[in-house]
Amino acid sequence: MSGHVSSSLAHLVAGTARWRRRFYNAGWLRREQIAAPVISVGALTMGGSGKTPVARWLTEHLQQAYGLKVGLVLRGYGGRLRGRTHRVAPGDHGLDVGDEAAMHARSLPRAVVVRGANKAEAARLALRHGAEVIVLDDGFQHLSLMRDLDIVLLGATDCEPFPQGCGREGHEAMEHAHLLWLHGRDGALPGAAPTGGRPLVISRNRPCALRVAGGIQRVAPSVLRGREVFALAAIAEPQAFLHLLAALGASVVGSCLLADHARIGPRTMARCGDLAGGAVLVCTEKDLFHLAAPPPPNLWALECGVEVMAGAEQLSALLAPLLGVDASC
Repeated sequence: MSGHVSSSLAHLVAGTARWRRRFYNAGWLRREQIAAPVISVGALTMGGSGKTPVARWLTEHLQQAYGLKVGLVLRGYGGRLRGRTHRVAPGDHGLDVGDEAAMHARSLPRAVVVRGANKAEAARLALRHGAEVIVLDDGFQHLSLMRDLDIVLLGATDCEPFPQGCGREGHEAMEHAHLLWLHGRDGALPGAAPTGGRPLVISRNRPCALRVAGGIQRVAPSVLRGREVFALAAIAEPQAFLHLLAALGASVVGSCLLADHARIGPRTMARCGDLAGGAVLVCTEKDLFHLAAPPPPNLWALECGVEVMAGAEQLSALLAPLLGVDASC
């Protein structure tokens, strides 16, 4: 694609997103409101900002701090049930419901996880199953559903609109966010970011455990220190995963880095096993949910949580009136 055509398409993408948002804000396009608070976790970029781990952390926080039954709604990228609105069970396979939906359902058994392209329909299904508050994983551009709190993850500040870059909207869309969030996916503490005076939460990935061969056995991430590992990842921004492994003291001797959400079939797994040799084969937690073959015994999956470093008080101040609780609790 020539530079001129790419630039023209990028301007078209950014302009269309800008006018679409204006039409919704002006009431010319209809927004649906449901009978529960709606919190959106989104971004201006297409991937790699940390939306999914932050949405999972927020769901856990609402459960533990406020005792709420949370409906976690997402599109559910990929899977054989593409296009269908479906409540995801902890045992559902990622090849059916999408890797992120399956991962949420397994790690959040108390939540009502629903996948569906129509966010309003998916949110209503979550309410029928008892949800008291809705969290949208990747909801900033899904404007047809009214939301009460828009959290926007900050990605690369120089990301141009698609197809010149990975941007979905121009950076002026940040003015519609109630809260900005900066997440260090590589485990490092993110630096400062321009916020325009809006509240800001800063967090980072924190390795929690290694799941051995996709099974129930879990060991401390510290066992990787001094070990040779071969990295397998089908995620956005895989370099962040490599940095996490290095920070744990592992010696990364090679890697197989695939496109985000890519199906990991038997041939790919066998090739990675051959390349790994005697090294431990380590993938991300999400990768376990798009395996199209049984995991080999030398495959370990690194599970990470979110560690909030700053801004927790600002988040609580926004959640309190929305949920009808005292902000000091």
